[in-house]
Amino acid sequence: MAALTLAQARTLTSAFLDDPNNVRWAVAVVDVALQQALSACLNEYGSEGGDDFDEEFSITTTTAGLGTLTVPLVLLRAVQVLTGTVYYPIVSQNRSQRVVNDTVARDLKCLGIREYAVSATSSDPLVGVAAAAAPGTWAAFERWVCLEAALVLAVQDNDQRAGLIANAERTKATVMKKANTYTSRPLPDPENALIYASWWRRLGYIFTPGQTGGTVQVISDVGRWI
Repeated sequence: MAALTLAQARTLTSAFLDDPNNVRWAVAVVDVALQQALSACLNEYGSEGGDDFDEEFSITTTTAGLGTLTVPLVLLRAVQVLTGTVYYPIVSQNRSQRVVNDTVARDLKCLGIREYAVSATSSDPLVGVAAAAAPGTWAAFERWVCLEAALVLAVQDNDQRAGLIANAERTKATVMKKANTYTSRPLPDPENALIYASWWRRLGYIFTPGQTGGTVQVISDVGRWI
């Protein structure tokens, strides 16, 4: 099945609102609600372990440990340091845990979900970049986004709101059945810690989101003073 276009998403959202001719909610207002709902649904789906929208982004840090992403992200799931052909996962930290910034330029692989912007072209997909649909999108997810957009707009319509909430919850439940729950042990553990480089266990990262991408700050000596 082809991805839902923006025009179809507008029509579906307006139908949920019983406003097929956009008398109460103009198309531009529907688009704003669709953008808000799309970001929220991507974040919630990804946070629950859903990985259909995951992409890998390669960046290289400076000798101050700072790497710059050129794609804005809804969610950064993981960061790995690439050394040769081996990927070493490092753990997210907060700024209060920083001791010093890393001083080695490193190649990183960042796994995350990009922030998809609703297009200005009605024939473009609801979830995608320009005319290219996101590889992971599917019908139930797109319907969930439209339902959430309708809920954003119908905040004062009590008669419709209960039905919309019930519909959105059922659709969300269908979407979340695709979310993965990872059960593997976090690295390192006593059985495999020896295969990793000596510096690995003291590295971490701090992610700072941005409108045009954001930054990944690699820090070292994590946990040394704890």
